[in-house]
Amino acid sequence: MIRIIYERDEYTVTVMGHAGSAEAGKDTVCAFVSALSEAMMKRVKGNRKWQPAYCINREKAIVRVHLTPRSRYEALTAREMLETVCAGYRAVAADYPEFVRFEER
Repeated sequence: MIRIIYERDEYTVTVMGHAGSAEAGKDTVCAFVSALSEAMMKRVKGNRKWQPAYCINREKAIVRVHLTPRSRYEALTAREMLETVCAGYRAVAADYPEFVRFEER
């Protein structure tokens, strides 16, 4: 199961685990979550204004992004980006609850 934790007030998203809905390379649920995670990472890596911290551990299937906005404007844009990605995660979790769990704190 993939577990996604969105810590809204901390500007942090953690994605852990494997969906296990099909064999490796044919798991569409994993592909959905991976595509959202890759998009988030591309956005974060290219933008230093949020002072991003991130880690990717492919062996353990963990992606973690933590943003530290330095101004109100940066906080608003960081929140907007994370909310957009999390809307996608929520949709996948709603469609595939046996494989993905989304949690907001």
